[in-house]
Amino acid sequence: MLLPTLLSLEAPHWLRMIGALPPLAIFYVFGAQAIATALARYMEPARTVTVLLAAVLVASGALTARDYFVKWSQWPTLAGVFDADQYEAAAAVRTLLAEEDVSAILLTRRLYRSPQMRFLNPDLPGAAPRIVDEDAQQSITAGALYLVEHGADPTQSLFLIERQADGTLIVTQLSPLNASGESIIAAIVEGKMPFAQPSTEAVPPFEQAHLHVGRAPALTLKLERIQYPLTARFINGVELVGYTLPMNAAPCEMAGEELPLTLYLRRNDASVYGDLDALLFAHLMLPDRQLQDNGPLGNGYPLTLWQGEDIVDDRRAFALPRPLPSGKAYFEAGLFWLFSNGTIQRAGIVDAEGRIGSDQVVFGPIELCHGVEEVSLDDLSPVDAIFEGRIALDGIRIERPPDEPGLLRVELGWRALDRSQTAYTAFVHLLNQEGGIVSQHDFPPGGEANPTNLWVPGEKVRSIALLPLPPDFDPAHSDLARYRLRIGLYEPVSGRQLAVTVPGQEGGATFLLIDGIQ
Repeated sequence: MLLPTLLSLEAPHWLRMIGALPPLAIFYVFGAQAIATALARYMEPARTVTVLLAAVLVASGALTARDYFVKWSQWPTLAGVFDADQYEAAAAVRTLLAEEDVSAILLTRRLYRSPQMRFLNPDLPGAAPRIVDEDAQQSITAGALYLVEHGADPTQSLFLIERQADGTLIVTQLSPLNASGESIIAAIVEGKMPFAQPSTEAVPPFEQAHLHVGRAPALTLKLERIQYPLTARFINGVELVGYTLPMNAAPCEMAGEELPLTLYLRRNDASVYGDLDALLFAHLMLPDRQLQDNGPLGNGYPLTLWQGEDIVDDRRAFALPRPLPSGKAYFEAGLFWLFSNGTIQRAGIVDAEGRIGSDQVVFGPIELCHGVEEVSLDDLSPVDAIFEGRIALDGIRIERPPDEPGLLRVELGWRALDRSQTAYTAFVHLLNQEGGIVSQHDFPPGGEANPTNLWVPGEKVRSIALLPLPPDFDPAHSDLARYRLRIGLYEPVSGRQLAVTVPGQEGGATFLLIDGIQ
């Protein structure tokens, strides 16, 4: 009876537990029989049954009437359950855009990314966060109309619809945080200044029973940006372009709290099975278990409504267990394809050459509780090489093992500066005086079990490269100082080498040169 809910993508799925109700009715019968037996001492059996049924009906009806007409009717966010706020916002935007003097409208993600908004305002262009490394801000002049639903999530994005001088519309995705780091959505919902002060400008009349509507003061907000870009193209034409993770570590005190994750996706090719929708699965892989948050792609904004310019944010949350284990966690994400005949299939990921490989993306390492084991690099000779701001080579030690005189042992000390989007491969080349490669060793710097895309910021890793010395190398007479090392990182699929910054070495290099080997 419980298998449907246990095997559901959104387990536990409460509606699919309905099959357990008939067996539960047995307990209702036992309870009713016990009550009837107790009452039979004071009245006739027929009257007992009548009184019992009447009492149940009256009590049940009274409780239901209280819930429907008293409790739920006064619930501020009731309209959101039936999407009345989304319809009101869509109708309001249509009314406002018909007014020539309305040039700017600010509304929440819930209101903008809705089927109602797309249906009533088909001319609205798509919107996308910025894929850049640094923050940027946008100023909004006073007088922009804002639409915010009751009980709005204060962390969701904002969308600014603006009319240009030539009449065209543009939509900009913004962070809800102002220069002080405060959410203006929270300020609007809670009636805080400056939104508590009535505007001197009139608000056009339209249905707004379930919305906070007003004119905003002059604002400066950050442009929404994708914190960590990715490239994963699914066979159904959807591409995962990045994610945002607000923290590098989850301390022990976060046990029982939610860890948020925002994914960003776009539709590159609507001609590929354009009438099919998709589910997104997201897993948080802890050291001892898997957490999941699976659901409709786009948080209810159907894939069939996505426009070419759209990059749609998809927010997930994972309830961390008690107690929180120590170590490192990471995320897995992918798509389930929903076919019209009711079947579900995972969508494969297409590489640059059109081949289908994996069906999930691994990304976003995060430290848990006491974190990863500390690794010391103090015994290595210092090196100050930084690969594209993500990985640093902090130390090196070069030696010839006494028991293997034909090998050169190179020990490297790495440190993660930020999350990497790729499992990079390290290369260590032994070069002769003419610059030719005498021997080389290519390897994942953290080993197969700890690729660079799972290094958490601040994590230190040691690795060893063993280089065979030339066949004519004579340990008694040959001088290692005639050789030098070339060290770097590259993407294993494309072969692209990462740019490296080294003090005293020319810019634009993609490798580090070590001279004077002893």
